[in-house]
Amino acid sequence: MSTKTTLLQAFTRCARMADAEWEMAKLVGSVVDRAMQPEDVDRLFAELCHEAEAQGVAGRDELLQFFLMKGFGQGWGGAADLTHSSLEWALRTGAALPIVIAVLLIQTARRLGLEAEGINFPGHFLLNIQSELVDPISLQVIKPSSLKDAPSKILLRRASTRMIGLRMLNNIKNVYLGLQDWRNVLEITDYQMAIASQDAQILASLHFERGECWQRLASKQAAIDEYVACMAISDDQDLSAEASNRVETLSGAPAIVH
Repeated sequence: MSTKTTLLQAFTRCARMADAEWEMAKLVGSVVDRAMQPEDVDRLFAELCHEAEAQGVAGRDELLQFFLMKGFGQGWGGAADLTHSSLEWALRTGAALPIVIAVLLIQTARRLGLEAEGINFPGHFLLNIQSELVDPISLQVIKPSSLKDAPSKILLRRASTRMIGLRMLNNIKNVYLGLQDWRNVLEITDYQMAIASQDAQILASLHFERGECWQRLASKQAAIDEYVACMAISDDQDLSAEASNRVETLSGAPAIVH
């Protein structure tokens, strides 16, 4: 069982590690279910790998067929809930968001000796296995030219451990936003801030989001404090200007950053 304090510390540590997608995804699973036991996730994963090895899975195409046979993906199109961000739920049911299936594929591929990495494509997380782009929902190799608007190389760059954590937590945050559960949105931004750590622009954006949440909760001073914190570190003029407008509206006076 993970407390919020231990989770915050673990997120900060994990975000600094390379190739730690698996550990990051388990931490996100702890946010969904505080009673989750990481060793249970590792056991279920070991069973999956053992089955793959017993079936002679060795290459990329065999791995994708194995995941299809196990019921992963299957053309995701439904509404996501919190369980779909959980590695444990994915391993037990096959149902998960693309980024969760991608992490499972990455970890399984590496266990089989294949090169694999996440691709931080906007809107739909992808991965690369043995120098081929893979869609974690269709579980097929795809060509970059098949993606919308012929993406540039910058849109197909490797996803860091930190970025995977931020994106996975965004999925959880979006569920709470849909429910207008502002307290839980604030908690998710706490974890995202722990991951972002020294990235001023991400932190500025998160401070702005938190200001909006506090406004929804009618906590004027807390909202002002967040907008001022946003202004203090943001190098985005538009974001800073909007934060300043919010402060002025809430306080009735121009915003001053000291």
